[in-house]
Amino acid sequence: MNEPNKTPGKMKLPRALELINALIDHMINDEGGHSRRVIGTLLDVGFTAEELTEDFCFPAEDVDDILAEEGKRDG
Repeated sequence: MNEPNKTPGKMKLPRALELINALIDHMINDEGGHSRRVIGTLLDVGFTAEELTEDFCFPAEDVDDILAEEGKRDG
């Protein structure tokens, strides 16, 4: 794990992504390893379908299914 950035208010992007990934992994673990169960929550808090599939490696089919089930639109 990276050392914390010692400059106040200046978290670097790689560290922020590392922490976001850790939070998402924690959410998935809380759901018994079922990543589909957290997709809706992540969309609700502002992640886009593109971010979930391209940046966080969720299966596009799962994201599309959740969007269709919940009537959500990307963007």
